[in-house]
Amino acid sequence: MKGVVILLLAIVMPFLGRSQKKLLPLDDPKKAINLSFEKYRQALTDEKWEAAAQWLDKGTSDYYHNLLGWIRFADSTQVQSLPVADKFSVLVVRQRIPRGQIATLDARALFVYLSQIGITGKKQFVHNTIGNIKINGNTATAQLFVMSKPQPFFIQFNDENGWKINLGAIFTDTQTAMLQMAEKKQLSETKFVLNTIKWDGTKESDAAVWKPTN
Repeated sequence: MKGVVILLLAIVMPFLGRSQKKLLPLDDPKKAINLSFEKYRQALTDEKWEAAAQWLDKGTSDYYHNLLGWIRFADSTQVQSLPVADKFSVLVVRQRIPRGQIATLDARALFVYLSQIGITGKKQFVHNTIGNIKINGNTATAQLFVMSKPQPFFIQFNDENGWKINLGAIFTDTQTAMLQMAEKKQLSETKFVLNTIKWDGTKESDAAVWKPTN
């Protein structure tokens, strides 16, 4: 089960937007995109989660903002309706973090926590590179290379006063992988998620994880 968590999956928020470090301005946008990827990849490799956050775009920020809202306010019906990867993130945070502490989470703290337990898409970045960069105005895509071999996987970048990474492709990849694993094990999405969140011997999940924390 640990492999599932590593696959998982990294808030109009302070989390990604407050860093005072200036993104390095390079005249060649492809070099700048490569630099953003390398900075993010190295931060993940070194497990410097807060440093990694500054290389993520507003779209990724918005995702974590929504995720935090679901953790705090979504009832059982709303959680059940979420995509399986989002359902996992909501329930695992509710199960492992005391409710009083959840109330104090901000965007940065949520990202750091999920990164620490492996929900960052780290596998898609560490030891890998990008190439075949295509730029269209303020957006770009880059193909992932593993051991110098191109993969059928693309990462999006957005120019937001510097090129930043959008993790949407990672979230989609995680979603697909979890659905395939659930199907292979012949489990419902919910049963698969509940089995997965206790893979490391943490307390059994209970009815409380389905209730809003606020």
